[in-house]
Amino acid sequence: MLTREGVIPLLLEACPDLQPIWDTYYATNYTSGLRTERSYHSDILPIIKFLFERARDQETACFPALFAVIERLLNEGDERVADLVVIGILEGVQNLAINRGLGHAVFLPWLGPQTRELWLGLIEYWDG
Repeated sequence: MLTREGVIPLLLEACPDLQPIWDTYYATNYTSGLRTERSYHSDILPIIKFLFERARDQETACFPALFAVIERLLNEGDERVADLVVIGILEGVQNLAINRGLGHAVFLPWLGPQTRELWLGLIEYWDG
């Protein structure tokens, strides 16, 4: 069973382009002493921004690997991992994409079955 502690390492392994972004985030927030306790939902913010910016710039080479990890996290993660993925990553990416004019459909080609179901469920929920 995958836990929250394994989320970032799996995402970094799937897309090495994330490493410098993560290193900067970690140094700013943890090494500097700004945060003393781990904040998993905050730790997802650079991932969300990365996904949005890469989709916007049509630089999606690592999307298959990243979204495969997201699918794996949903299928093999515990309840806290699912919460982090759905409320953190999926909802965060959707909100950023919609609010900045990209739209949510741009991500559909990379979503696995479970991710797609939850992705569309979020859209339906918020369109209510």
